[in-house]
Amino acid sequence: MLRTSEIFGPTVQGEGRFAGYPAIFVRLSGCNLDCSWCDTPYTWDWTGKNGTVYIRSEEEFNPSDEQLLSEVKRILTNQDQRIIISGGEPLLQSKNIRAFHDMIRTAGLNNPIDIETNGTLNPLDNVNTNIIDHYTVSPKFGSSGIEWKPRWNKTINEFRSLAFVGKADCKFVVSNEEDTKQVEDFIDKFNFPRSNIYIMPEGKTSEELQRSAGLVADTAIRLNVKYSDRLHVRIWEDERKR
Repeated sequence: MLRTSEIFGPTVQGEGRFAGYPAIFVRLSGCNLDCSWCDTPYTWDWTGKNGTVYIRSEEEFNPSDEQLLSEVKRILTNQDQRIIISGGEPLLQSKNIRAFHDMIRTAGLNNPIDIETNGTLNPLDNVNTNIIDHYTVSPKFGSSGIEWKPRWNKTINEFRSLAFVGKADCKFVVSNEEDTKQVEDFIDKFNFPRSNIYIMPEGKTSEELQRSAGLVADTAIRLNVKYSDRLHVRIWEDERKR
């Protein structure tokens, strides 16, 4: 079973390489980080670190394989929709993701399956990377309140290898000049291909996004990386399950 926060769609992917693509989201519960600006604290914040105490028994459920497959099939309308496994941090449940993939394929569903991850857990540990169509990796920097750990460098190098074969991108939230400097340092340190780097403004509402959108766009041009907006925020603000 996958510890699950919510399953929703049909919708569109709001960020990164596949922004605007039709999608459904399987959002998993639990995270190994506690970012200060997290926009899905209901997947992990059971103590109120970010201002609200979420009740785990109300926010987390454990669907059976049959229930999970039934809900995914109910939402899917065609094979162009991408199945986005997000969180929280989905790779905490990597063994069960492998089983989820096998279940989806056995059911005759050939939709692309993507994973959104914070980049701290090695994708090679339990998930065969060949079965995942794409990884969106979102390393966290200073403005998130997370201190980067040297042990995560090896993991980023694994994702860099996947980026060179078109199976991974890095996506960064940028809210100030310090964040832009850290993105630049990251590119230099890991030699991550710039064509696979996306930067986007921080914000849970369109008004908040706009505050740093100009800075982020100018930085993307200067660094020769890609700007990503947050379409779901622009369209639906902070409404959940959109």
